[in-house]
Amino acid sequence: MMNAMQGNRRGHFVHRIAVMLLSAVVITGGVSTVLSSRADAAPGEYSWSTSNSGIYGDELSFQSIASNIDGTKLTAVVNSGFIYTSNDSGVTWTERTDAGSRSWTSVSSSSDGTNIAVTTWGGGFIYTSADSGVTWTERADAGSRNWTSITSSSDGTKLAATSNNGFIYTSADSGATWTARTDAGIHFWRSIASNVDGTKLAANSYNGFISTSNDSGVTWTEHADAGSRSWQSIVISSDGTKLAGAVNGGLIYTSTDSGTTWTERTGAGSQNWLAMSTSADGAKLALVASGNSIYTSADSGATWMERTAAGTQDWHAVASSSDGTKLVVGVAGGSIYTSADAGASWVEQTVTSAHYWSSVASSSDGRKLVAANNGGFIYTSNDSGATWMVRTTAGSQSWRAVASSNDGMKLVAVAYNDYIYTSADSGATWTKRTTAGNRYWESVSSSSDGINLAAVSYSGFIYTSADSGATWTERTGAGPQYWESIASSGDGAKLVAVVGDGFIYTSTDSGATWTERTDAGNFYWYAVTSSSDGTKLAAVLYEGGIYTSTDSGATWTERTDAGFRYWSSITSSSDGTKLAAASWDDYIYTSSDSGATWAEQTAAGSPHWQAIASNADGRRLAAVTNLGSIYVAFDSTISASNVSSGSASEGGVFSNAQQPRTGSRASSGSRVAVVEDSTSHNEGANVSIDPIVASNDSIDSNDTNEESGKHTIGMNPAPWVIGGFSLLALIIISYLLYRRSQTAA
Repeated sequence: MMNAMQGNRRGHFVHRIAVMLLSAVVITGGVSTVLSSRADAAPGEYSWSTSNSGIYGDELSFQSIASNIDGTKLTAVVNSGFIYTSNDSGVTWTERTDAGSRSWTSVSSSSDGTNIAVTTWGGGFIYTSADSGVTWTERADAGSRNWTSITSSSDGTKLAATSNNGFIYTSADSGATWTARTDAGIHFWRSIASNVDGTKLAANSYNGFISTSNDSGVTWTEHADAGSRSWQSIVISSDGTKLAGAVNGGLIYTSTDSGTTWTERTGAGSQNWLAMSTSADGAKLALVASGNSIYTSADSGATWMERTAAGTQDWHAVASSSDGTKLVVGVAGGSIYTSADAGASWVEQTVTSAHYWSSVASSSDGRKLVAANNGGFIYTSNDSGATWMVRTTAGSQSWRAVASSNDGMKLVAVAYNDYIYTSADSGATWTKRTTAGNRYWESVSSSSDGINLAAVSYSGFIYTSADSGATWTERTGAGPQYWESIASSGDGAKLVAVVGDGFIYTSTDSGATWTERTDAGNFYWYAVTSSSDGTKLAAVLYEGGIYTSTDSGATWTERTDAGFRYWSSITSSSDGTKLAAASWDDYIYTSSDSGATWAEQTAAGSPHWQAIASNADGRRLAAVTNLGSIYVAFDSTISASNVSSGSASEGGVFSNAQQPRTGSRASSGSRVAVVEDSTSHNEGANVSIDPIVASNDSIDSNDTNEESGKHTIGMNPAPWVIGGFSLLALIIISYLLYRRSQTAA
């Protein structure tokens, strides 16, 4: 009996050990799973991914192209961008950053492609290169001007350049020194061309005449035979006898006696001609226009053939090999195309596959996004950035900022040195709004319903609209300023605007009156954002820190936790608790306590962030880079209980973005004000977050549960490894105890 009782006790002991070990397995595995889940998706840690589906080719604003004698070495310049060179007839390209990003206007090349010269617009200099574009030298001797065109002799020693509303300048030492040629007078010079040795020059001016020189620009002769016209381009044969000129909004004119007499050529029709190229003998010509096809001539312009293979585009540049068989053309807001058969067929060449993204905006639910390409088109997405559609109806512009209504239907965009554009169908079609005028627009904001809009112009005033952009009112209360950014409350009543080298200004009556807020100081403010009710504000300095306000801008607190950086953009959730700020030379930083503390988001890297936007609850972010990709992020760690659901009267989320100044003012970058609302699209109310780590898969817009079917178990093997070892230990110990009990029995 005693042995039986001892055996039963030992059996109960073995059972207890087994239960304890099994519990340890479950607890260890469960705790490990939870801990690993939290480690991989810590609160405020966003999962980032690039979002470029549907975005192809280039959208660079090519302004001018030059070719060497055989068409193998090419040089192209971009407005508000860099210089690009190719050594294989345009198949591959190299971005040349040594001269910086500027508003390049024209380029010339020696016959061997070694000596290159380029000009800039907006009070810039001439730059030259003696190593095919690898390194560049700034030539300040000719001064800082609005240069329009440059040409070169075959050996690259003799250069000639034209300035807008100025003189013609020449150099006999490859650009080291320059001489102003006053004999030709002050005109709105548009184009200049040189023969092979640089002795014979031809130039034309806007609303003026064609002038020629036979002594390298020392003296000039004005030719009235072709008339005073809106001349845009001119070319000359290598011997200087054959000339051809193109009129913007007119016809083509040719001369076979060095410009003494001219013949009107009607074969190509009257177009907005922008550029022309010629073969060395002057027989083969190529011609491009804005919004039209490419045209070529094989008989010095007597007859013309329309080349439709490359389509109708905003052609801006063309160059030719010496024999005229190899052609290269550039699109403003597009790609470069090359032809090896004198224009019969064309191949689109990819230069960088990058875009100069300037702004991004989001609907309140984060499903509908809109992104603007500075010098290109506007793109929209209906699936949180999974795919994108190019929107061409507004044209290729120097887009600075975009803003969205809460449902993503009503959009507004502003372009630098252009107009305001609005869309009522999520960007499918656009309307140019001219009542506010052509200005240096920098930033725009929208109310949650898309009715109340506000825009600022650099070195100008603030403008507001109460009818979705149909009409605009100039608001002079804050005066003309170097406005950088503007943001709005959900109802459009409360506005906040910041000034570069100035103060912050606020309005509580939709911009009718303004209050200068001096509490935060006089700094170079760069971007600003607002909560939906307009009480919580956040602003960043171009070079400095982040500041926040909880009383609609009356007082401000400097937030030093994110550090001292070159900030480019900031965005806010609807309630103002969640902020995200982008740094030009660093990472994206996020805050979940209205800016008191900040977390560095390193997952997406530091690719020169340009703009950032948030959805209403702050769980979704969209960010763009200055010359690269679009990125989207999702924070799966924010639970539904922590997301505020907006009331029917609540406003939206706003973000603003700027681009650090590089080069001239014309290329200074973007201004963004994004508005979203949580009134009907707050995701938090309908989202259950799985405790297991969410995958990085894109989210299907048809999913009811935000992450249904998107989670993967086993992302971290640690819990299952621990559980396996524990189970093995359980089996071994149980077996040993069992054997011991049997022996004892």
